[in-house]
Amino acid sequence: MNSDEPLRMMQKADRFVHFPPPRGAVSLFDVLGPLVVIMHKSLPLGLSARRPLFPMRRLCSGFTLVELLVVIAIIAVLAALAMPFVKGALERSQSARSISNLKQIGAAVIRYTTEYNGSFPYLNAAHDRTGFNTRYWPLELENTVLNHPRKHAHDGTKHKIFRDPTLPRSSTHVMSDYGGNPLVFLNAWASPTARPLRLLNVRSPSKTIMVCTAINPANGMGAWWLNYDYPTGGNSLAVADARLSGGQVGAVFVDGHVENIPGDKLRDDLDYRRALFDPLHTSP
Repeated sequence: MNSDEPLRMMQKADRFVHFPPPRGAVSLFDVLGPLVVIMHKSLPLGLSARRPLFPMRRLCSGFTLVELLVVIAIIAVLAALAMPFVKGALERSQSARSISNLKQIGAAVIRYTTEYNGSFPYLNAAHDRTGFNTRYWPLELENTVLNHPRKHAHDGTKHKIFRDPTLPRSSTHVMSDYGGNPLVFLNAWASPTARPLRLLNVRSPSKTIMVCTAINPANGMGAWWLNYDYPTGGNSLAVADARLSGGQVGAVFVDGHVENIPGDKLRDDLDYRRALFDPLHTSP
């Protein structure tokens, strides 16, 4: 090795030092520099001639296929882990909107009873049997206190509070997705001479359900009414539906407050169901 070569390398290195070392001082490079150079020259020719001493990875190198697959797999795993939380949040949001609708329905019924001498609207009051001129309870509320008139019950322009967001669009009913209690909104078709129920006749307004989330089990569509003998354990043509988050039935009571009712208890405990729907029931 040429004896002047380490000196030339030191001179080159000194050009990058902002402040020269004190005269007579010994730097680390004075000790290790020659050793590094000797080790580099002792490498095989293929390595020392073709590869730099300290190779630098190119900054603009692209991703390999394996790296892309690993990233995609990680994203897929994270999405799978997050999906239950996203779904749960969506269900809770839809349930909250459904509860808001029930509160507004309850307020509309209370306003109706105030304006109509304490009487509840009929479940359906027939002018004829075609269904186009029938005064169903949602239609009656729309044409009076809600100021949302429509020509007939089946024209598809129901008020937004009767549209339940917990149901898909294909399962909503043109009348209402919330079912009226037939023991509160009396069926004038069955008893044309019957007078509507009045608020003062309800023994426990805070414990009597007026409207709740309902469904027709035969077709999975929302139901605007509950079957006439559902409160007493009859057939299941139109029943309360536990479609809110946590398997709950959304219900507004005669006094206007809203509760979530356990769907399994409402389904299996007939005495519990009758107590909630019968306006003449006496609380123990």
